Amino acid sequence: MKIIFPELKNSTAKDAIKSFPDVEFLSAPDLDTAAKMLAQGQADSMISGLDYSSRDVLIAYKDHLPLKSNYFSSCFICEKGDTHFALADGGVNKIPTKEQLYTIVEDTAKTITQTG
Repeated sequence: MKIIFPELKNSTAKDAIKSFPDVEFLSAPDLDTAAKMLAQGQADSMISGLDYSSRDVLIAYKDHLPLKSNYFSSCFICEKGDTHFALADGGVNKIPTKEQLYTIVEDTAKTITQTG
């Protein structure tokens, strides 16, 4: 697995990636370049948000990656022991409408089924 991490020089990032020896972390000079690299298929995903605001990360994604639905949200797949769970929309939509909530739940369910 390859993950683009534009903040790889950040000391917190350097410490965190030591826990994942099987993952190849790629650096990028800035957030815009990282999103372009992801859009070009140079990695499986991207992690960002240490040095960049959530707004900047969302704009970079929106500018370079196609949206699968009408709304932008996030989804975190978490593991605790043998249990896996998903945290949907971690702070992206402050006050989502019913329609947005439906789409967020639907997109999260798709993500879960695709990741196994």
